[in-house]
Amino acid sequence: MAFVFNPGPPKEAYTFWKDKVPMGRKAFNALSKEDRVRAFIVGGMAKGDMLTAMYQSIDKALAGGQGLKSWKKEIRTLFNEKGWNQLRSWRLDNIYRTNIQTAYSVGRYRQMMEVADTRPWWRYSAINDSRTRMSHAALHGRVVRCDDPFWDVFFPPNGYRCRCAVTCLSDRDMARKGYTAETIKKGQILEIPDGPQKGRAVPVMPDNNFQTNPGKFYWQADLGRFRTDVKQAVLKDIAVKAGNGLEAYNILKHHLSQEHLEELETVMWADGEKARAGFGKWVDNVLEAGRSKGEIYPVGNLPARVLKALAAPPRLALVTIDDTQLLHMSRSAKAERGAALTPDEIKEIPDRLQTGQWWRDNENKNYLMTWIRQKDAWLKVVVNMDHRIGNSKKRIANHIITAGVVQEKNIVGNQRYEEI
Repeated sequence: MAFVFNPGPPKEAYTFWKDKVPMGRKAFNALSKEDRVRAFIVGGMAKGDMLTAMYQSIDKALAGGQGLKSWKKEIRTLFNEKGWNQLRSWRLDNIYRTNIQTAYSVGRYRQMMEVADTRPWWRYSAINDSRTRMSHAALHGRVVRCDDPFWDVFFPPNGYRCRCAVTCLSDRDMARKGYTAETIKKGQILEIPDGPQKGRAVPVMPDNNFQTNPGKFYWQADLGRFRTDVKQAVLKDIAVKAGNGLEAYNILKHHLSQEHLEELETVMWADGEKARAGFGKWVDNVLEAGRSKGEIYPVGNLPARVLKALAAPPRLALVTIDDTQLLHMSRSAKAERGAALTPDEIKEIPDRLQTGQWWRDNENKNYLMTWIRQKDAWLKVVVNMDHRIGNSKKRIANHIITAGVVQEKNIVGNQRYEEI
C-alpha cells in the first residue's frame, strides 16, 4: 500500500501557517518569489483590520480542523458585526480552500522529503471528477521521482481551489502496483488517463502565480530542520545547480546559517568537478542576461597550502562570487582598456583557485590570486576574506570582489604584495 499521510492538521502545516504575515498587494509585489510564500494576501483586501481578521479566522480553522461550511458561517457573522461588505460565496470558498490546501501541501512536502531516501517516487493524485481542471486530470496517477525538476513547478496546489495531492512510494510499492516513472515538462501534451474527461489530450500547465513549490521554498529556508542526509542533498543541489537564481542562489544569500555554509564548504570539496561545471553554466546565464539579480554562487574553496600559510586563516575555505561582480569583470568599459577577463577566463576561476599564485595585499588587507595570460600580462582575482554573505553579520565566507588584467611588474617586486 502506498504511504499516505494522515489528513489531520500536521504540525508542519501549522508551523508554516503561523509563519505567514498578512500584507497588502504593494508590499507583496515587492517581495522575492521565495519570500512570497510567507505572505498572506487576499486580492482586493488591503484594509489592515479586515485582512488580519481573515488571517485569524483561517488560523482558527486550520488549528481546529474547521470545515468550509462552518467557517463561511462564522466569517459572515464577523463581517456583519464589523459592518464590512460581505464577500461572495465562491470567493470565500476560494480563500479557504487555497490557503488550507497550501498549508497542508507544504506540510506534506516536508514529511515526504524526510522519507525520500526510502520512498523516492511521488505520485500525483487529482480528485478527477467533473470539476477537476483538465491539465490537473492529465497528471492524475503519474509518478515522477522526488528530485525531478517537475515538482519545482507542479507540486500542488496548482491553482486556486486546487484539490490535488501527492503520495510517495517505495521501490517495492512501484513494483507491486506496476507503476512506471515518467519525466514530464511544463506545457507537455498529455492524455487524461481516467475519469469523466478520459482520453482528451491537453498541455499540462499550472495556473498563473502557482508555478512554484511553496514547500521547497519554505523548508529550504531553514535546512536545520532536515535530517542530515536530506540536508546534504539540498546543499549539494545548491552547489551544482545553475540557471535559477531565485530558487538556489538567494537561498545561499538570505537563508543559510554559518553552520550550513560550513557544510556547503565540505560539499564543494567533495563535488568540485560538478560545481565547476555548474559555475560555467551560471556565468553564461548571467552574462547573457546582462543584469544583476542579486545571485551569489559558491565558486570553490581556498587551497590548503594558502590556508596553512596564513597567520590568521579565515573562518571558512569557501569562496563565493555574486552576479554584480561577475558583470563588472567583463563590462565594456573595462574591456575597451584591455582590463576585462573574457568569459572563458572567468570560467577558469574555480580551477585557478587551486593552481594559481596567491599574494597578500598588505595595503587593502585582501588577497590576490593570479595566473599568466601571455608574456607579462597577468590575470588577477581579488578575494576579501571573511566577507559578509548578503547583509548579515552572521554569515561569512570569502568573496571575490573584483578581477582584471594586471602587468607582472605591478605585482612582482611591489612591496605592497607579499607572495604566499
